Amino acid sequence: MIAIFKTYLKFKTQIPKLTLHFDNLLTQGTWNFDPEDCDTIVRSYSEEPVALKVTTILKSHNFNCETLE
Repeated sequence: MIAIFKTYLKFKTQIPKLTLHFDNLLTQGTWNFDPEDCDTIVRSYSEEPVALKVTTILKSHNFNCETLE
């Protein structure tokens, strides 16, 4: 299952803050950030649905995000 998120991250230096959380969440999947994209896209690839969990992680660290379909 692929989930894509628009994250509104402003600085590449913000990404390491979230790395541990995403690694723990997606133990059976993978994820990546595209800091060059104007929307700073986060993509997750997992066997299970994780959209709500990813959104919760980002919002708990004060990053606005929205799920893209």
